[in-house]
Amino acid sequence: MSLVAIADTNALYRLLDPKLTAHEAHRKALASISHLVISPMVLAELDHLIATRAGAEKAVVAARFVERNVATRRFEVPSLSAHLSSAIAVAEGH
Repeated sequence: MSLVAIADTNALYRLLDPKLTAHEAHRKALASISHLVISPMVLAELDHLIATRAGAEKAVVAARFVERNVATRRFEVPSLSAHLSSAIAVAEGH
C-alpha cells in the first residue's frame, strides 16, 4: 500500500533538526510513507525558519535534502503558478 502525506513546515523542521522534540517521531513517520507532497510556500517558510534559527548553511543542507528526495520522486513540490491567483484572492478577502 502506498501512503501519501502532505508536509507542513513544523513537521519538516522537526524532521531536519535532531535536537528538537518529536524528531524521532517525525523521522519514523517519514519512513512509513512512500510519497510526500510539499507546498512551495512551506519550503519558503522552512527556509526562513532554518536560516534565522540555525544559519544559512543549515538552510542549504535542508534544501539539498528536499532536492535529493524530489530527484528520486519520493517528494513532490507542485508548481506554485497554478495556485498563485487563488492564494492572492483569498488573501485579499481577509
